[in-house]
Amino acid sequence: MQGLAGAGVSLGGDIGQVPLNPASLGMFRKSEMVMSMGVGFSSVNGDYLGASNRATKTWFGLPNFGVVINFPKEDFVPGIFRGGSLGISFNKINNYQENTAISGVNTQNSMSDYFVDVSQGYSIDAITSEDADRPYSLQALAYNSYLTEYDNASGSYYRPFSYSTSQQRESITTKSGQYSWDVSYGVNLNDRVFVGIGGSMLVTNYKQERIFEEKVLPTANGLDNFSFYENDYHRGTGFTAKIGTIVKVTDWMRVGGSFHTPTYNYMRETYSWGIVTQYDNVPLNGGGTLTATDIRTTTNAFEYRFVKPLRLSGGVTLLAGKLGFVTADVEYVPYAAANLQQKGDAFVFQGDNATIKSIYQNVLNYKVGAEVRLSSIYRLRGGVAYNADPYKNSSDVKRDVYSVTGGLGARLDDYYIDFATVQGWGNQIYKPYVLSNGQEPTAVLNKHYGFYQITTGIYF
Repeated sequence: MQGLAGAGVSLGGDIGQVPLNPASLGMFRKSEMVMSMGVGFSSVNGDYLGASNRATKTWFGLPNFGVVINFPKEDFVPGIFRGGSLGISFNKINNYQENTAISGVNTQNSMSDYFVDVSQGYSIDAITSEDADRPYSLQALAYNSYLTEYDNASGSYYRPFSYSTSQQRESITTKSGQYSWDVSYGVNLNDRVFVGIGGSMLVTNYKQERIFEEKVLPTANGLDNFSFYENDYHRGTGFTAKIGTIVKVTDWMRVGGSFHTPTYNYMRETYSWGIVTQYDNVPLNGGGTLTATDIRTTTNAFEYRFVKPLRLSGGVTLLAGKLGFVTADVEYVPYAAANLQQKGDAFVFQGDNATIKSIYQNVLNYKVGAEVRLSSIYRLRGGVAYNADPYKNSSDVKRDVYSVTGGLGARLDDYYIDFATVQGWGNQIYKPYVLSNGQEPTAVLNKHYGFYQITTGIYF
């Protein structure tokens, strides 16, 4: 599956294709057990305020394992039903392992401008009612760190330290991934039509740790530098159902398709912030001087439901006898149909869902893979995949993701072993903070990821 760039909705007979199309199980003739191990890396080059920084990360993992139990029907037994197979597998479907680093000199604004923006309209009484050493809101955190001040006359917040130039630097570490437990069953109808049905339980574990640092150039009215810390964890469980079919049109051509229902993910998010500042003996109104602050918020949490859109895939496979095959897929994903929900309150995410519909679009993704039989034992594989940019307006940078894959396998009577590699490239726009005037700095992230996997399987 990896060596074929993820293509194979019409291929069948391979445990790697089962999460894509459960009808693949109908083409099994033997029971099978499989396990994979792999190593991956990511490289992110961030262009920010005219400067470039590169960050890398390497990880090891167990991308998948599973078993297929075949229930054959003897050839001499009449009827169009020719048996079926039950498949149970574990798969890593999304990987969040990544490091990002950006830095540059900003002569236009500061992250403290962002703190001022998010504080406008927030009651000063609400801020002062929070524990100054352990607040729960971002507004109180910035205020008690002396990065914002309140003007009683105008009823608005402002930045008490005025400066125009600062050295900004940010590092982001993301961890973990999304995993899927799949249970599917496929049947063989007259050795021509194969039908399958299945379901998946998805486990999401996403962690992001972010540090944004800003140093004033030169020190402004006593403010030397500050650092903003953010920890964001998402954990949850999701469920989706799948149905698919594969048809042998001729001995040299197969067509197939699969439908995945929307995935209902039940999520819990926990997050916290912190600000550490350094001042040069700033006089305080109540007496004394300000030299430094170190304040962290409480850990906040809330629960929500995230509905991922359906997926519809179709494909064709052309076989050249014992020489090999070519398989191609097209996948439809209506990203604009994604939405957020909260039990008991239909209006909490009303604005967020309107934003999703306004900025996302429905896309078609394409995958093509091929296998060449070098001998009765060895196979050589390769493929390319294109995942379209899901954003409607992307004139600033194209976010399409391209992948090139390859693989080599050896298949014997009782077991097989395969090696595969995936190399992918894509771009992303990132803003460390957003301002009401739209003048916030923007980083362009150029990403390259690679994965190397070895898979072994036995027949029984």
